[in-house]
Amino acid sequence: MSPEIYQMIALKVGLRTYARHKMIVNRCWTPKRMMATAARLCEQSFKARDYEGAAKALERKLEKLKAEHDARAAAARTLGTEFGSTM
Repeated sequence: MSPEIYQMIALKVGLRTYARHKMIVNRCWTPKRMMATAARLCEQSFKARDYEGAAKALERKLEKLKAEHDARAAAARTLGTEFGSTM
């Protein structure tokens, strides 16, 4: 798992926790900083205090990355079987 994916997962959980319970999960991750990081990772802007919206955007981005990873893995398996290799 890449560090960026790990960061996205942790950030998604942090945003949802803050949105639901108003609890900061880490003193370095203030709501403002979490929103700025989510905007950078998702390459889109969010309204102020739209913590659930940012978490949903991160989830969509993670699903997209997972689909790309699965497609690459399937292609690698296909290439391996074409040349007689068993992976």
